[in-house]
Amino acid sequence: MQVWQRAAASLLVSIGSHLPDLMMEEIFLHLSGPSSGLPAMVQILADFASADALQFTPRLKGVLSRVLPIIGNGRDAHRPIFANGNICALAIFLIVELFNKVKSMGWRC
Repeated sequence: MQVWQRAAASLLVSIGSHLPDLMMEEIFLHLSGPSSGLPAMVQILADFASADALQFTPRLKGVLSRVLPIIGNGRDAHRPIFANGNICALAIFLIVELFNKVKSMGWRC
């Protein structure tokens, strides 16, 4: 990513921390059409997942339902970016599940 793209991605992640639905809606619009920016959009989702897991987790199903079909059609050059996004999403999902399990056992977190 270029420096300006990284700055724009950071801005979107910051917006997502305050207005996650708005940010996700914008990202999903770009994911639904043919775009050369798909890897950047997936990277932004991965960054958002890493930055704010609690905001991202309820939206994980929607993200995966849009990203997984794209991965199947992805070019080899984009696979590391897609893999990074899915690894972040999976890690967050597992952390939340572990947290819920510990909480259900009566442990304080």
